[in-house]
Amino acid sequence: MKIDDPKSVLQRVVYNNGDSPACLKINESFFLVPGRSSFYISDLLSTDFAPIQSLGPFNVVVADPPWPNKSATRSNAYGVLDHHELYRIPFREFVAPGGVLAIWVVNRMKVIHFVKTKLFPSLGVDLVEEIAWIKVTSSGEWVFSPQSLDRKPYEFLLVGRRRIGEESSKEEPQRKAIAAIPSVHSRKPILEGILERHVEFDPADSSAPNRAIKKLELFARCLLPNWTSWGNEPLRFSSDAYLVYSKEL
Repeated sequence: MKIDDPKSVLQRVVYNNGDSPACLKINESFFLVPGRSSFYISDLLSTDFAPIQSLGPFNVVVADPPWPNKSATRSNAYGVLDHHELYRIPFREFVAPGGVLAIWVVNRMKVIHFVKTKLFPSLGVDLVEEIAWIKVTSSGEWVFSPQSLDRKPYEFLLVGRRRIGEESSKEEPQRKAIAAIPSVHSRKPILEGILERHVEFDPADSSAPNRAIKKLELFARCLLPNWTSWGNEPLRFSSDAYLVYSKEL
């Protein structure tokens, strides 16, 4: 798959409908596009939502917003997002009733409190799980001291489920932790199989459980099989610059 004009991949959904990965060449750069994946390059807050809406609604939606933090402010490496700007994203159009909405949050109580008590309730979403990602080295040690006042060796993923009816869930949210080695900056662990178990289906739709689960990542920076990736840089970590090549013996 070769694209000579980089602008031709903007503001439209690009698909790999095959089961095997495809190599995408844009100018002189190469990107690996997994099988059964798609991506949409655009700014989430100033774009046409229709192409993504036409693919939904989705059963799993994950968002990793570029929250303000000291590192991003010092380096000016990327634009950051005020938490109130999440109201501008039409999550209700993307998350199916009974579907999961999971949002990565920084270690700031203001942001965590906003997602739990403001954003989720406004969308008819109940908090069902809090997952702590413990960042460890290859030898199993903390990457930073837990007592550090500057950087913490963990982040949180708040997992909610959109109500099928009007009544909110009375269940207490589960609390779990996963340990994983951080890779490149801001890339999160792959959560395949972790979030799908929270998906519910409308009992009135008998065919729903037999359909493939649709998954969408917002503010995406890499491509995954069976996911739609949307953001300014969904191809970033799918570049061959981040790939390790191996040769069969």
